Amino acid sequence: MMWRGAGIALALALLSGCDTVGAARMAYPDRALLSFDSEVQEGRFGYACTHGETEAETAARGAKAHRAFEAALESFAEVQTERLIKQLDAQTKPGTIARDLNARGEIWAAETAARIEAEYQCIPLSEV
Repeated sequence: MMWRGAGIALALALLSGCDTVGAARMAYPDRALLSFDSEVQEGRFGYACTHGETEAETAARGAKAHRAFEAALESFAEVQTERLIKQLDAQTKPGTIARDLNARGEIWAAETAARIEAEYQCIPLSEV
């Protein structure tokens, strides 16, 4: 998938000391970089979106991608909170809980990024 290769480029750019926006521009030179305030946490989320016919169309699609991403993030957090409470009640070892959450988080992130890219032609970036 395209976003995996670009993710490697982005990681390398970040490791080389570039700022986040500069790294994203290097990784996605043919995309519009958009960012939106988060309603589920402090900060902003960024997106690398394919250009539409107009800047307004690109921005509108980016905003839809952002809403979909935040809805998915909220849903994931709710499900994982319930799971965590059950694991704690069952006295699951902390290391097991951490590995489980990390694995589920990685799967969620990959699936969500692929869905957002397919539906909105926008790749979610980390906080910007």
